[in-house]
Amino acid sequence: MRINKKLSALILVLVLCASGLAGTAGALANSETAAQQIQPKAAQGATAQSAVALDAASDAGNAGLFVHEEAFLSDHSLTGLFDQCVKNFNTGDWAIKDAVVKLRYTATQLADNTLSSMTLTLNGQIFYSQRIEPSVNGETQELTVALPIDAITEGQNTLTIDTYVRTADSLPCVDDVSKANWMMIFKESIVSIQYLPQAPCDTVAQFYTQFTSIDALENRQSAVVIRPDADNAELTAAALILSGVSGQAQMFYDNMALETADDISNSLYRLYVSTYAELPAGLKNALSPEEQQAAQNNAVLALINGGGGSKLLLLTGSDDAALINAARLFGNDSYVTQLRKTWKSVSATDSVLMEKQETQQYLPLTETGTYLKGAFRQSASYYISFPENRLLAYSSQISLSMRYAENLDFDRSLVTVYINDEPVGSKKLEKDKAQGDTVVFDIPSDLNVSGNFSVRVSFDLEIKDLWCTLRQDETPWAWISEESLLKLSTVSADALIFQYYPSPFIKDGSFSDTVVVLPSAFGSADLEALREIMLTFGRYLTDNTGNLSVEKASDTSDFKGDNVISIGRYKNNLIAQQLNDKMYFRFSPEGTTLLSNEKMQIDPSYGASLGTVQLFNSPYGDDKRALMIVSGVSDEGMLLGAAYVGSTDNLWKIYGDGFVTDGEDVFPFRFKEDNAQQQTGLSQLLTRSDLRTVAIAAGLVVLLALTAVILLWRKYRRAGKEDKKQ
Repeated sequence: MRINKKLSALILVLVLCASGLAGTAGALANSETAAQQIQPKAAQGATAQSAVALDAASDAGNAGLFVHEEAFLSDHSLTGLFDQCVKNFNTGDWAIKDAVVKLRYTATQLADNTLSSMTLTLNGQIFYSQRIEPSVNGETQELTVALPIDAITEGQNTLTIDTYVRTADSLPCVDDVSKANWMMIFKESIVSIQYLPQAPCDTVAQFYTQFTSIDALENRQSAVVIRPDADNAELTAAALILSGVSGQAQMFYDNMALETADDISNSLYRLYVSTYAELPAGLKNALSPEEQQAAQNNAVLALINGGGGSKLLLLTGSDDAALINAARLFGNDSYVTQLRKTWKSVSATDSVLMEKQETQQYLPLTETGTYLKGAFRQSASYYISFPENRLLAYSSQISLSMRYAENLDFDRSLVTVYINDEPVGSKKLEKDKAQGDTVVFDIPSDLNVSGNFSVRVSFDLEIKDLWCTLRQDETPWAWISEESLLKLSTVSADALIFQYYPSPFIKDGSFSDTVVVLPSAFGSADLEALREIMLTFGRYLTDNTGNLSVEKASDTSDFKGDNVISIGRYKNNLIAQQLNDKMYFRFSPEGTTLLSNEKMQIDPSYGASLGTVQLFNSPYGDDKRALMIVSGVSDEGMLLGAAYVGSTDNLWKIYGDGFVTDGEDVFPFRFKEDNAQQQTGLSQLLTRSDLRTVAIAAGLVVLLALTAVILLWRKYRRAGKEDKKQ
C-alpha cells in the first residue's frame, strides 16, 4: 500500500476503469473516506503475526515502503547457565531497506550484569552482544537491534538468541544447577522489515507467485472476484482457486479475498472469474483476438494490466467444464509456475491434475540428519504431515538410527522419544554401540494420533564426575541419522466428529465428493463463510484430484453419494429449514432463536445471537456420507460459527458433532456418542481376523454341542417311550 491516500484513490479509479468495473469508482474518488476504505485492513492485536505498519514507515521517512512484521507468537523461557531461543521468519523477493528485531524480556533479579550476556546470530552470522540487566521489580525490558541486511535471504531466515545468565555472588557449578538464573522473552517481541517488492509480474506464472506472496497477502492485495449473481460453475471455479492456492501461501493465507464485482477492493492482484457470455465488454476488448477465440471455444487464463501497477488475470470461457478445469490448473503450483507467458488456453479434457499422493507407510524422520551437542538434555523435534481422516493403528513404529560420543557416563545417559509430547519409549545408550546404534519403539495405539503430529527425540548426555559445565563445548554429542524411519500403520477415522475435521469432506489430502450449498440469493456473508472454509480446506489438501462443487439452493440436485456443506442463516438456508426437526440445536418455528436441548439451556434472546455448526450422517444416502450445516438466526451469527470451521487456529477449540458460539465462547457437544461407540466397537470386532476365527470356532463348538444334546434327547426320549410300552 502507498502512503499517499489521494494518489491511491486515483490509482483505484484507473484500475477499475481499465478492467471494465468503473461503475463503483466515481464515488470513491470524490472523498477522503474513499481513500481510507481502500486501505488494507490492519491486523488485529499487538501480538498478531501480521501487522502492516505503513504509518510507521512514513514516520521514519520511508514513504512508500512496505513493512513486514512477525511476532514471536509464544513466550520463550530460558533457564540455566546457557540457553537458546530460535525464531524463524520469512521474506520474499524484496529490496530490504531496514530490518530490526524488537525484544521484550525480563531477567532474573539475581543476574550479574558484569558477566551475564545475550548474543544474537542471524543465519549463522553473529552480529550483536549485550550484557543482561536484572529486572529488579519484574519490569519488562525492551531492546531494539538492527539486523544485518546482507545476512537476510529470500525465504526462511533463522534468528538465534543465545543467553549466558550468571547470578551474583554464586559459585560457577552451583549456578549451573540452579533455577534462579533465568530469562523470559515475550511473544510480543517482533522482527520488523521495511522493504520494496521487486518481483516482476509479466506472465501467468509470475502473477501466481505474486498472488500467493507474503507481501501481497500481508497487505491484503490478492483477491478472487466473481459476478454478484455468479452461477454454479463460476462459484465452483472460485472455490477451487481459493482452496488450491491456500496451501501454497507461506503465511497470511486467510487474507486472500473473495469479492463480487460490485464490492471490489483495491487489490493489486485480482483473479476475475466469469463465463465469457457475462464478461463485461471492457474486459472482452482487453483480450487479443486469439484469446477471445480460445475463450469462445473453451476457457482461457489471460493476464492484462489493470492500471496503476495492478494486474488482472481473467479466467473466462464458454464451456463450464473447461472453466472449472482452468481453476484446477491454477491450484496446481507445479503446472502454473511453468506458464511463462501472458495467456493459456484450457479445454475440459486437458490434463491438469496433480499426481495423487498416497499415504506413505514409511517416512524418513529427517532428510539430512540432526546434530546435537552439549551436556545434559538435548532435543530435536520433527513435524510429521498426516491426513486428518486417518488414525495411527497397532504396529506403528519408530526406528531411530543414531551415533553418539564415547566419553559419556553410560550408566546415566539415555535417549527418549515423544509423540505430541507423550513419551513412547526410552533406551540407555551403550558404549559398544556408540558408532552405530538403532532402537525401535512401538507407538501405542492408545495415543489416538490423527492429523499432523510432532516427534521429539531427547538425549540425556551425561559425563562422569560432571555435575555442572563452565562452558559450552562440542562434546558430548549425538547424531540422529537420516536412516531413521517412521512406520505408520493406519486405519480410517470414520466417526463424524470435529476432532477429525476437515474429514470427511477431505480424505487423504483430496476433496471427497464435497458439495457446498449456498442460498439461492447469496450475500456477502455467505461468500465470506465459503471463503473461510475453502481457505482452511486448502491447508489440508495435497493435490487437486478430488471432486468439489458449489451450488445454489435453487439449483441443487440429488446429493446421494455426496458430502454436503450447507451455508446460510436459517431463513435463507433451505436444508436447515427442511431438517430443523432433526438438528441437535433446533431453531424456533419462526426462525428467531435457537432452542434449548438436553445438553444446553438457551435463553431466547441469547439464542438469537448465536451461530451453530452441526455434523450429521447425510440424509441423502447411506454411503457414510456427511452433512454439515453452518447457520444462525442472522448473518452475523452464522459467521460466528463459520469462524471455527473456517480457521486452522480455531479447530482445536471444537469437538463432538455440534456446537454453538457467541463469538467469545464456544460450546461443543457430542450428541451421538453412545451410538458411535457401539458402532465403533462392533466394527473393530468384525474387522479383526483373529477374533473372527475364534468366533467361528466357538460357533462350531456350540453347534456341535447343540447337535449332541438334540441327538441324546431324541435317543433317551425313544428309550423312555419303549420302557413305557413294556
